[in-house]
Amino acid sequence: MALIGQRIRRIEDPQLVRGAARYVGDIATDTPALELAFVRSNVAHARLLSVDADAARKMPGVHAVLVFDDVSFIPGFSPVPVPAAALRPPLADRFTRFLGEPIAVVAADSQATRLNGSSASTASRTASEI
Repeated sequence: MALIGQRIRRIEDPQLVRGAARYVGDIATDTPALELAFVRSNVAHARLLSVDADAARKMPGVHAVLVFDDVSFIPGFSPVPVPAAALRPPLADRFTRFLGEPIAVVAADSQATRLNGSSASTASRTASEI
């Protein structure tokens, strides 16, 4: 059966439309979990000069702010098979390659704190000529 060009009936829509869908945030746990927010590039292609996360790191309720230098990345390695073109760092290193590329991640106690922390993290960039 060929799927290309065929209509595929979505089974999740009725729950979403009625407000009955269940999200990760709806799951009650005995152990408190941290909330994550990604600081994303607001330009499609730029040289990333620096990421200043100091203000966010000092905020109460913020447990961590990670940038490229804080995470391990082994070029060419993936725990699952992916095309070579898809092997890129989890956070932008020297360049942003597309609009919305993650630059930093903020881990905080609550949704409000993580959003404030992601707003406090600033990236200095310069648009690159393509």
